[in-house]
Amino acid sequence: MTWPHLSMPGSWSFCGSGVIVHTLGNVHDVMLQLYPRDIAFAVDDVLFLARSGNPTRRREQAALLPLLDRVSRVERLDDGMIEGGDVIVTDSDVLVGLGEATNRAGVAALRRGFERAGIARRIVPIEFYARGVVHLDTKFTIVGPRLGYVHSAALTPESRRLLADRFELIEASEDDARSLMINTFALAPDRLVIDTRAERLAATLRERGITPILVDYAEVTRWPGGLRCSTLPLRREA
Repeated sequence: MTWPHLSMPGSWSFCGSGVIVHTLGNVHDVMLQLYPRDIAFAVDDVLFLARSGNPTRRREQAALLPLLDRVSRVERLDDGMIEGGDVIVTDSDVLVGLGEATNRAGVAALRRGFERAGIARRIVPIEFYARGVVHLDTKFTIVGPRLGYVHSAALTPESRRLLADRFELIEASEDDARSLMINTFALAPDRLVIDTRAERLAATLRERGITPILVDYAEVTRWPGGLRCSTLPLRREA
């Protein structure tokens, strides 16, 4: 699996992992460009441009445009709201969180986008127990093959069951969820970039043969934002 990532100009490799990181140029009227994962998301060989209800996120997409001619296929969605932080691609399905940044009209638009692109994956909406959750990837993430890291208290029982049917779940503490330790990103099935403070997760990963790559992200999470918040996969190959 090859995962070139987009970060916050130039290109560089990451940890000798076969990952190329491209950094976005500045958009003059956007004061904070910390969240590139909000503006687009990759499903198989298609990059979907997100539809955000946040004017700042919409302006931030301008920094992505110079890179689009290097992406094989680009789809623009036609309705609703959906941001990349709510979209998690599994081996067979696509999980989409329904919270503050993504609504059912956005999910319906994504289904139509899948039809246009010939993507046969099923879209599985994930609902939260209460209002106030901005993105799914702050409450659930994939940390290894069929292995998930979750804050179950944030999810409805049915949504938690949908995840348990697909993954062995590691339960995150309230403190880890609050400090965005769930917001990680994978370089490969056996390599995961996590915050240095996520000590319990790091130990659990090592027990399962997964290498945690530790990054001190404490200052970034003050905004708030985590490791996945500030990266955007541009290509995802099965």
